[in-house]
Amino acid sequence: MLQSFFLEVTKAEPRLQKCDEGVAFLKAALSLYGLSSVSYVAINIPKKGNQFLHCAYSNSAIRQKTTLAPLSVDGLRDLGLLQTSPVDWTASERLKIELKLRTPDGSQEVDERRAASFALSTLRGETAVFAAAIPEASANGDFLTSSVMTELRILGKYFHSHILRLNGHDTFDSLLISARELDCLKWTAAGKTAWEASRILGISERTVIFHLNAARKKLNCATTTQAVAKAVATQLISL
Repeated sequence: MLQSFFLEVTKAEPRLQKCDEGVAFLKAALSLYGLSSVSYVAINIPKKGNQFLHCAYSNSAIRQKTTLAPLSVDGLRDLGLLQTSPVDWTASERLKIELKLRTPDGSQEVDERRAASFALSTLRGETAVFAAAIPEASANGDFLTSSVMTELRILGKYFHSHILRLNGHDTFDSLLISARELDCLKWTAAGKTAWEASRILGISERTVIFHLNAARKKLNCATTTQAVAKAVATQLISL
């Protein structure tokens, strides 16, 4: 789904490494969430020897290019793919066009709830985007719901950190928030005390406090209130 965008942004570099076999992790996400496609693009990942890696991974293919200088990401910005705010969960116009072109005659309307793309946090000066789409809505009206989008954002962040580690970058400071830590943040955001959250989650108050402290450190926040606000702002939890 993002392959054409990747080729457009990297068109100045003709040398392309490719494999027409998808990434196992993305294939698993495809199956788990009933998606029709899931894609990841990263531009300007620093490598040894003053080089930069540019890659596009999906459930069906792998594309990579290497340059001696960083590439402009204005193309991705112009295509509306570098948006991160909660209101930008719907597909960009270009993404909807891409989905439409996949229909037999190109005439079928594309429901904007079928696809979502979002920028991932920059960790080493790179630019990365994660996107997913589901098949045409089924009879019961299945769409990319807000809860699924939140989980996809977490998966995207995990996959992005993995790609950076493969290319020699320590991502320890961007450890993923665990499911239990998210639970504790969510109930705190709902106004519950640590004791009340412990009763709801079936764990001790001390354990809730431990998870909140761990989440605060992972989100690089000084207080739990800041951690909750950041988790909401980055769509890790919803109110």
